[in-house]
Amino acid sequence: MIEFNSFLDNGCGKVTKDLLYTRYIRDKKNKVNICLTMSRNESDYQNKQRPGLRTAQEEVFRNLEIALPFFGFASSFVYTTIQQQLDNASKGERAIEEEKEKEEKEKHRHPSIANNKHQEVKAGSIDRGRANEDDAIEKLKQELRIATEGGDSAEEIRACATLGTAYRKRGDFHTAVEYHTQGLNIAKDVGHKAEEGLAYENLGIAYRYFGNIEQAIKYHELELSIAKDAGDKLGEGRALGYLGIAFGSLGELREAIKYYEQELCIAKEAGDRTKERRACRHLGIAYRSLENFSEAVMYHEHELEIAKEVQDRVGEKFAYRHLGIAHSSLGNFTKAVEYHQQELSIAKDFGDSTEERRANENLAMAHIGLRNFTDAIQCDKQVLVVVKEVGDKAGQRRAYRRLGIA
Repeated sequence: MIEFNSFLDNGCGKVTKDLLYTRYIRDKKNKVNICLTMSRNESDYQNKQRPGLRTAQEEVFRNLEIALPFFGFASSFVYTTIQQQLDNASKGERAIEEEKEKEEKEKHRHPSIANNKHQEVKAGSIDRGRANEDDAIEKLKQELRIATEGGDSAEEIRACATLGTAYRKRGDFHTAVEYHTQGLNIAKDVGHKAEEGLAYENLGIAYRYFGNIEQAIKYHELELSIAKDAGDKLGEGRALGYLGIAFGSLGELREAIKYYEQELCIAKEAGDRTKERRACRHLGIAYRSLENFSEAVMYHEHELEIAKEVQDRVGEKFAYRHLGIAHSSLGNFTKAVEYHQQELSIAKDFGDSTEERRANENLAMAHIGLRNFTDAIQCDKQVLVVVKEVGDKAGQRRAYRRLGIA
């Protein structure tokens, strides 16, 4: 048995004991057992900016990308191992990806405004063309002061919700919770149940980003209860989706799937194809995390079908990404390359360098699986251009590691 404890030295810092665990992997051909002792960096675990996404566990898998080929492992096993890391990270990333999808849709639909009817960002309050975020937030605070002085409770609630969301997106979760709590209290005082439900939703999201999943679940359960009492089926489906995400973040994937299935059922009953697509995506990711890749492919194919039907190019891009990852996990690298090329094509159409980088990373991994090293190198060269421009050191390390393999 070969122990890769040395991998933990790569910036892992002090290890939190209760976050240590061991995973055994056996390669059938070479009859080699590898014991991987993986941990999360205590400082990463306490990092409130992006909890759970950039951990030492993730770094261990990335080191595996270098190590496994030297031990004669099949390239498909290398990819699957790394993809398991991405699945673990995706439990927290799923919510961020959803939010990015919403932002991209609004950006391409209405470049000058961010308008979300669920109070994600109030129309006209934050102009995405403005570079100065502090000025935007100050304007929101002025709106809140005016609403408070004028006794306009509805505007107060909206301003609090928008400010809370703005601070959450900045990573200031304490302030986000304060504003969402203020909005909740006003909604309760005036007996506005719909706004109360939305405040519970916002609080649930904020606490999930903060890393307090148990508290997030409590708020989403209250959100669900209000939606049921009001007969609001779409609100009910939304709450069920958030509960699924929260339980998935805890690793309780079977429980998450129960909520996603209910979310899907409600979306179908309501004839809401967009929400049906989102539920299919949730289910596909959950089944992939459970290593039920065939089931994952089925849901992601349905996700893609709906995205094409409603001409949702952003949703289409995510569906291609998920299908590529699922097929790679099955060892179908040729199919994975096709899907990731489609993902890259849409990212290029939008002129989104960050999404192009992500698609090229996925393509590079799939090409490595096929041993198409020349193509993999070309993809990673494109990745390096983007990560160097934005100063993403971790992204540069990953690209150079893949180039080392190729």
